Amino acid sequence: MYPSAGAMNAAAAAAAVAAARHPGPPQPGQPIKFTVGESCDRIKEEFNFLQAQYHNLKLECEKLASEKIEIQRHYVMYYEMSYGLNVEMHKQARTVRTVRSVRGGACEAPYQIIAVECSHRAGRRQGSRIMGRYLLHLQTYSPPPL
Repeated sequence: MYPSAGAMNAAAAAAAVAAARHPGPPQPGQPIKFTVGESCDRIKEEFNFLQAQYHNLKLECEKLASEKIEIQRHYVMYYEMSYGLNVEMHKQARTVRTVRSVRGGACEAPYQIIAVECSHRAGRRQGSRIMGRYLLHLQTYSPPPL
């Protein structure tokens, strides 16, 4: 994973502070003078700076860990919702298929009954009239389409 902007800024700041605290090499002809007190102070400053940087990075890491947990929780919640929605859509599709087949069967059954009645009755004319009335009835009172 790539470092965050905060970590990059902290690293750049650390480099700048270290460069300011430790000037470049001494010019030729200048003696290097270190006292024990100065060395201890420099070490203390470096330690305090690194400790503060460690503390900041630790806080950022804890923040990212809590965000990760929150994102995982949201993912699980959305996954469960998606699964539930998918199940409901399949139920509705099954219901629509059932209703359509029942409606289709209900529409075909009267035609068969009329055909049987027509064959039992006297003539084709009478059967045609019955069928015509039934079709007119269907056109007038048809159920709404699904």
